[in-house]
Amino acid sequence: MDNKHKILLAVGITAIVTDILPTPADYFVFKADQKNKKLLEQKKITPKEYWARTAEWYYLANPIYWTAVTLLLFNLKKDFDTKVKIGIGIVSIGAVLSILNTNIKKDEIGL
Repeated sequence: MDNKHKILLAVGITAIVTDILPTPADYFVFKADQKNKKLLEQKKITPKEYWARTAEWYYLANPIYWTAVTLLLFNLKKDFDTKVKIGIGIVSIGAVLSILNTNIKKDEIGL
């Protein structure tokens, strides 16, 4: 496999993994959705506003998170292997925190 195909494969795998992994950004998406749902139920916003806000959070939160992680890793004054280890740590911590938060929310509402 030549380098171009390796890069394409890496991009594809990265896209899949980042779409599957929960991140701390998910917390903000769910929190905003919960708030907007209440506003909708109270008729303080319209269904159109609810869905616009939902889409905004959904499509902005994760890219902002991954941009921050990427910028952090690129700006670290470390060698490549260390940056990879730090990146894996950040992603793992984000996933664990998001999963824990989800479980706490489920327990709070009795699911």
